[in-house]
Amino acid sequence: MQKTFSPQGWLLAALITAGLWIGYANEPSRSAGNLKTSDTKAKQFFVAAKEAKAKSVKLGALPASAKHIPEGATVVISANIGELLEKGGYAEFLKSDIFQDLRGIIENETAQKIMENPAASGIDIYQPVYIYVNMSEPAEEFGDPLISGGLIAPVKDQKALDKALDLATAQTGLPVNKTAEKGFTQLFMQGMPAAVGYSKDVMIAVGTNDPEKLPNITKSLADRMKGKAGLKNKRITTLLRNKYDVAAWMDYEKFMKFAQGMVPGGERGVPEGLDKFTKDTAYTMTMNFEDGMLAADFTAYGNEDLLEEMNLSKGGLDKGLIKLIPENAIMVAAQAVNMEVARDMFNKHLMPLIENELGGELDQIMEQMEEMIGLNLDELMSIPKGDFLAAWEGVEMVEGDFGPQPTPKLLLGMTVENRKNLNKLMNNPQLQGMLPLLATVGLQIAQSETGFFICSKDHADAVNEGKAAKPIKGAHRDLIANNDYAGFFRFAGLAKVIQTFAGEEEQAQMVIDELKQLDEVSFSGDMKGAKQSGNMTLKFKDKKTNGLKQLIDTGQRLYESFSNLGIGIDFQEDELKSLKLAK
Repeated sequence: MQKTFSPQGWLLAALITAGLWIGYANEPSRSAGNLKTSDTKAKQFFVAAKEAKAKSVKLGALPASAKHIPEGATVVISANIGELLEKGGYAEFLKSDIFQDLRGIIENETAQKIMENPAASGIDIYQPVYIYVNMSEPAEEFGDPLISGGLIAPVKDQKALDKALDLATAQTGLPVNKTAEKGFTQLFMQGMPAAVGYSKDVMIAVGTNDPEKLPNITKSLADRMKGKAGLKNKRITTLLRNKYDVAAWMDYEKFMKFAQGMVPGGERGVPEGLDKFTKDTAYTMTMNFEDGMLAADFTAYGNEDLLEEMNLSKGGLDKGLIKLIPENAIMVAAQAVNMEVARDMFNKHLMPLIENELGGELDQIMEQMEEMIGLNLDELMSIPKGDFLAAWEGVEMVEGDFGPQPTPKLLLGMTVENRKNLNKLMNNPQLQGMLPLLATVGLQIAQSETGFFICSKDHADAVNEGKAAKPIKGAHRDLIANNDYAGFFRFAGLAKVIQTFAGEEEQAQMVIDELKQLDEVSFSGDMKGAKQSGNMTLKFKDKKTNGLKQLIDTGQRLYESFSNLGIGIDFQEDELKSLKLAK
């Protein structure tokens, strides 16, 4: 029978590793004079942060502790804890009533020290911390997934770290073997699926629930401490050389094999034919919190043999469509695809998989489709030229048969390559019977020489004129024009729409107040071959306060608002219920 997770072992690993992310060790100074305790702790945090920050790794250099990440990890996550604490307003949090309330609830002395002085743990919190995970399917059907992994953190003060770990392990009440190994100190509980090692340079915690790996858990730790079979993947090292507050890597090929193996009774491994799409596929992400914004950058890697011949990039949206985007649009989303390549990819690589999966049923499905729309699949796919656009200006009240009706100010459009097949589709009797339904929501069909649109009346007028009354311009226009896919969403416009229909309703007003704190979110990216990049940016109205701090403040306000409305979770009540069930 497959061995499951050991709660005690993982509790120890979680306490040591998660606790040391934010650090703890030395007690706060007792010679604080007349300063308030919270002020003293905030001052300690700022001083430690200032000292540590001066020693941060230069941009472009791979941190030394990254060499301990094993080659072949399924997932790697990295965070600059010190930066996150500072940007999130941790020093301010230490002086808050919430902190004092939490401190009063938490009786454990070690846990209090974790909260009070995160820069005193012995961990260098201004160098990146890494988590790596390897995933495998269960050894037997309905078994637990096999997961191994660890945490890697650079050490600033080994003596402080030693004290911190002694405090942490003592709180578990479990016997821990502390031994001096070659070049590092080891903490290990016999039979438990976790071990911790640390030296003057690095602290590493490893864990596993794989019964085959468990007897060698201390050897796994020693290998990681030595950097044996360390990180060589240039995709990951490139990621970790970037500037970031948080970074992540996922080997999608390995993850898909793991996910497929988790399906009871299913096929092990990736289905035949799809493996070429998952081969060498991986994703990376970096996130940075700056004043007034947060920015995330993404990279997607794929099978070079397959994707280099399938460059879907078109270089930006059709200029004719761009002219139709109104300057005051609340939401815009656009995509430009090389349809010649897309059609070839579908016919050459995807259609054979569908035929193999459906067999004789496919012919029947294709016949039914052609009877319904009057086109076969090739004819249908020949219609679009590759430019697609959605733009939303809001909602207005329009007089209808039953009084004023809310009507979207909307434009959905695409460029057309095969007008003949489009006309054949539009003249199909079944489709003709459905078109009047558009009018019931204030929409209609409009066409230009190069495009086809479903839109509201004012946008139909713009299609006829060849441009909007006030077309999009500046940075927003460049965003749409220069990327294979791009878009933005303006929160002020959404707030106005909600205000119009919700009036003074309390919960709606709460949402509106929060939306007014936000400026806009935007995204863009390319589809160029086997390495594709993209980004997302969230901007706040307040351009001076860090984006992470504003997110935390938003969460706090929402929590308080929902609590005042009687919406939320009563943790104490839930805990009492759990205790009763356990008896």
